[in-house]
Amino acid sequence: MSPTTTGRGHTYPWPRTRPNHGVCSRQPTVRWRKYPASVGVGSITNTSGGRRDPIGRISGRHTFHYTPGLGITCTVGGDEIVVGNAGLMRQRGIATGNLSPDAPGASRVLVARAGRLLGAIDVKDVVRREARAAVSAVEALGLRTLLVTGDSEAIAKAVAHQIGVHAVYAELLPNDKVERVKALLADGRTVAMVGDGINDAPALMQASVGVAMGSGTDVARESSDVMLIGNDLMTLVNTLMLARRCYRIIMVNFVGTIAVDGVGVLLAAVGLLNPLLAAFIHVSSELAFILNSARLLRYPRSVLREVDGRSVSR
Repeated sequence: MSPTTTGRGHTYPWPRTRPNHGVCSRQPTVRWRKYPASVGVGSITNTSGGRRDPIGRISGRHTFHYTPGLGITCTVGGDEIVVGNAGLMRQRGIATGNLSPDAPGASRVLVARAGRLLGAIDVKDVVRREARAAVSAVEALGLRTLLVTGDSEAIAKAVAHQIGVHAVYAELLPNDKVERVKALLADGRTVAMVGDGINDAPALMQASVGVAMGSGTDVARESSDVMLIGNDLMTLVNTLMLARRCYRIIMVNFVGTIAVDGVGVLLAAVGLLNPLLAAFIHVSSELAFILNSARLLRYPRSVLREVDGRSVSR
C-alpha cells in the first residue's frame, strides 16, 4: 500500500476448509493494527457467509508479533495464526501448495493456522483519483518523484504508469527503503518521503523531511516531521506551494530590511539622517514588510484554484 493507492481484497479458501475459516482467522489480527488494508479485510470478514466467528471475540495482544516486510503472527486459542507473504510462510515452515494464480495486479496475503495453510487474500491497489494530478503538480514544481514500495515489481510499475511516476523501486523491505533514502542524501539531494504505513516509518525518519498522511498508521504519523490532514494528496501540493511562497516572502522581507538599514546607515554617515526622518523610514519599512507578509492570508484560496485548474506555477 502507498499514499497513492487504496486497497481492495478477494479471498481464496484452501481446499477442505470452510469458506469463511481462513478469513475468520485473519480477522483478529487485522483488528490489532490500524492499516488501510485491514479495513478492507475486516469488511470481508463481516460480510462473508458462514457461522459467527468465535475468534473475533477473543482479546489480548501479548501474542501479537509483526515482522517488517513479511507479515504478522499471533496465537489464538492455542493455535498460531500466520498472515503474510510466501517468504513468511517459508520462514515458519508452512507449505504453500498449489493456490490459484494471483489476480492481475494484486498482492497475495497467505493465511495459515497451526502450521496449515487456510487460504489467501489478494489485495489490489486502486489508484486514488487525485494521484496522477498530484504527481503532475509536484513535478511541475521542479521536483523529481520516485515510487518506493514493498510491492512486486509488476504491481509497482503498473501503479507508476497510472500515476505518471517514471522511477520505480519495488520489493523493498523497510531497511531497503532507508538505504534508498540514504543513497539520495549521499548524492547531495534533499529528500521528502511521503508515506502512510508501518513499513514507511524508518524511511520517514531518515529523510530530510518526512511527510505522513493523516489517514495512515500511528507509527508513520509519529515518525514524520509533517502530518497532512486527511488522505488527499492534493494537500501535499498545497503544502509545497505554500512553503515556497512563505520562503519567497521571508527572503523579500530579509533583503528589504538589509537594504533599508543600509540606506539609513549611509544617510547617517553623511549627516542627512535626523530623528524625524529615521522614525519615518523605520515605521514605513515595517509597514511595508507587514503588508507583504499579509499576502499569505489569501493564499489558500488561490492555491486551490491553481491546483484545480492544473496550472501550478513555481
